[in-house]
Amino acid sequence: MNGPRGFPSWEDLYRNDTVEKLPWYWPALDPDLEAALVRYEVRSGSFLDLGTGPGTQAIALAERGFKVTATDISPAAIAYAARKAKAQGVDVSFMTDDILATQLTGPYGGVFDRGCFHVIAPELRGSYAKTMHRLLAPTGWLFPIASRPTTSASVSEAIDSRSSRSSIPSIKGNATRGLKRSFRSFG
Repeated sequence: MNGPRGFPSWEDLYRNDTVEKLPWYWPALDPDLEAALVRYEVRSGSFLDLGTGPGTQAIALAERGFKVTATDISPAAIAYAARKAKAQGVDVSFMTDDILATQLTGPYGGVFDRGCFHVIAPELRGSYAKTMHRLLAPTGWLFPIASRPTTSASVSEAIDSRSSRSSIPSIKGNATRGLKRSFRSFG
């Protein structure tokens, strides 16, 4: 059940499994993201929900007034999320995209990654960091959450090998200097 570059077959998961039973399904806004938005006073602007899966985070952000683009590598996930958003009367721009070969142009005031980074092979994480650098607005925020405790520091490692944070990070700004020096924990 593996897809390109060793990823799980996301298409099979979203086509064959009950989406609400997937371990990363979260029906409301992720509580860590919600806390970070409050803490850093992020109230409006453009947001990218990277690896949107079922679209619940994109929908919750749009309900809070953000202009949201939501991407996933799986067309089945995008179809599911778009149906869900339409049923809830929420405006989200959904598109199939591979963040390592993205067609996105940005800039985004915020990027939420709840399900993408931790499945990227370590040797490709530098490419991810460069893409985030390009997509984030100069004062934008990157909110990554890794599902596996052993990878919670991986975002910082991709950006600055000196860091070994153990909690969920937020990264502000798209300058390389900003990515290296603005790595902070939130929560």
